[in-house]
Amino acid sequence: MYTASSNSSGSRREGAVDNLIGDHLIEVPQQPDLSPEICIKDSKSLQAFLRLSRYAVDDNMTTILNSVLNHREMNKNSVFKFGSGSSDGSPCDEFLKTLVYPEWKKRSQVIQYCRDVVANVNAKDSIENSQFAKLSQEEKNEMMRIDPYTYKNLEREYMNKHRKILELQHYYRNEEEVEKIVTDKSANIITQLCKFKDGEVKTFFSDFKSKNK
Repeated sequence: MYTASSNSSGSRREGAVDNLIGDHLIEVPQQPDLSPEICIKDSKSLQAFLRLSRYAVDDNMTTILNSVLNHREMNKNSVFKFGSGSSDGSPCDEFLKTLVYPEWKKRSQVIQYCRDVVANVNAKDSIENSQFAKLSQEEKNEMMRIDPYTYKNLEREYMNKHRKILELQHYYRNEEEVEKIVTDKSANIITQLCKFKDGEVKTFFSDFKSKNK
């Protein structure tokens, strides 16, 4: 696992990016190169990236942010410039712009990219173009009532043929929901400790994404 330990000297993962924040060494994973193949055939590397990024930043949010707020002296090895050395004069602003927002942005990009890939699979194999998928809910109910045997066969064929795509669609939808829960929780912690107004953390994040496309 990635560590957020004080002055850690243990082994680090290949490709990890080190940030010294207060007294904590934070190792964040590199975003994998995005391609349709990695979304469909090699999603484990994406899963690892999402898990490790959340662990490195969000799972340790209270500990790391307290360290940032308690460590206001200039540290030549730190990526942060505290006090008057900060562009905004606020360690919270630097913390968000340098660590939190970039990680949130990378994760949201990965999830949205793969959702788009899965939604745009080759038209001839697309689940939306299958006979079963074209039926309206009313037509499905009618078929189920009149000819349940045919209905079950169509449903089984649909599920078997498109199981992988359906599983990936469900996975990335679920990851999007998980991401919202994780970032909402972190935003609440940041709001309380940095004394922001309600909703500001997410608003600032939207601005950050717009300016850093």
